[in-house]
Amino acid sequence: MPTKDPGLLAFLVTWLMEHQPALYGFLLALITAYLRVTYSGGSQRQRVLESLMCGAISLSLMSAMDWIGVPTSASGFIGGMVGFLGVDKMRSMAEQVLSKRVGGDGQNQ
Repeated sequence: MPTKDPGLLAFLVTWLMEHQPALYGFLLALITAYLRVTYSGGSQRQRVLESLMCGAISLSLMSAMDWIGVPTSASGFIGGMVGFLGVDKMRSMAEQVLSKRVGGDGQNQ
């Protein structure tokens, strides 16, 4: 392997080390949601879609962690809780927070 350039491997390792907290939280949300839906008897389609949506929600929450004053070391907790609560619960919680911020009643008009 002396003719191979280790630059790409070094770049990938550096990127993984830099984004390790977000990746850890994402994977934890993914696995937790998958296991939760499996435990409750969901179909394979429900398991995959729910876990991907929980992973996406956890990534979006982790991008706001500095903004709300939460340390990046809590990314595992964020990912685990998003996966445990699920998309429906996260949606209802977001609707409650937004209705309080906006001052609406939380009902679609």
